Amino acid sequence: MNASSSSSAGTRLHTVDALRGLAALAVAFFHTTSGNPSLMTGEPLQQVGQWGWLGVDVFFVISGFVIPFALERGGYHWRDAGRFITKRVVRIDPPYFATIVLAIALGWLSAQMPSFRGKPFAVDAGTLALHVGYLVDIAGRAWSVPAFWTLALEFQFYLAMALLFPLVRHERGWVRALTIGAFALGTLALRERPYLPTWGGWFALGMLAHTYRAGRLARAPFVAGVLACGMIIGVAATPAQAVVAACTALVIAFVALERPRLALLGTLSYSLYLVHEPIGGRVVNFAVHFANRSAWTNAGVVLVSLAVSLVSAWVMYRLVEGPSQRLSSRIRYAPDRATAPTVSAS
Repeated sequence: MNASSSSSAGTRLHTVDALRGLAALAVAFFHTTSGNPSLMTGEPLQQVGQWGWLGVDVFFVISGFVIPFALERGGYHWRDAGRFITKRVVRIDPPYFATIVLAIALGWLSAQMPSFRGKPFAVDAGTLALHVGYLVDIAGRAWSVPAFWTLALEFQFYLAMALLFPLVRHERGWVRALTIGAFALGTLALRERPYLPTWGGWFALGMLAHTYRAGRLARAPFVAGVLACGMIIGVAATPAQAVVAACTALVIAFVALERPRLALLGTLSYSLYLVHEPIGGRVVNFAVHFANRSAWTNAGVVLVSLAVSLVSAWVMYRLVEGPSQRLSSRIRYAPDRATAPTVSAS
């Protein structure tokens, strides 16, 4: 890999990090403005924030790009499946479990407050155990943090890539097309939220972007593939999701940020996604007990909630996610098969 290609890969990851950071902030903004209807309903800030859930669509497309990117740069082979899954578990599970413990502790503390009006605090051991392996939705239970449903789908995608990535990067174009096409068509075949095929079109867009950036797909068929996936998502989901998902793939493919500082928020994106509900959401829940709030006061609550969430994300990153990321990076595939330094992917 020459210097110019290394630079291109670096700027491409800066683009992905920027998208990931903005997506995490958008989801946090959505839950802050719409998570508790008692804070605001119909106010301009809430009307804007209600679209923040589309950040999830961005996440799925990014994962469809980043995971194949990292596997290819690491020289992945089928025999590395165990190492790959171990890398992912070491990378994502410690902050995930730390957030579960945090959510339980904060839930117990909230229940002790005199002003508490929610359900009595309780922890179901069976449901808690289902968090291991991300099986909560599949079992029809409730997540300790509602936003965790997306992590289950990400983990299913990791398992799928452990088996199918050699087909995604196969030397024969028809094999690649069938593999990515099967992912996209899964969105029409299955309409149940807990299962990966329902979201296959989003991940397929990311895989198309990876295939294009790897030089295995020309521009015209890439754009055609993006439009096809967009139409599938539009039929199975909503036009807004189709537009956001397709645009995410196009940005990854064609936009290269030259200034890494623009992507710094991406560093905290995973931790922010984890902690914004149990921490930022409680800031909102506390604020709604105050009467005579104005629209400006509510806007201040939103800003404080987001600020507290970002600070908490930084602490989570420094104490848990960062060390987990470094430990994961030590797990390598065969060195003689690697084509570039290990790429960190969330």
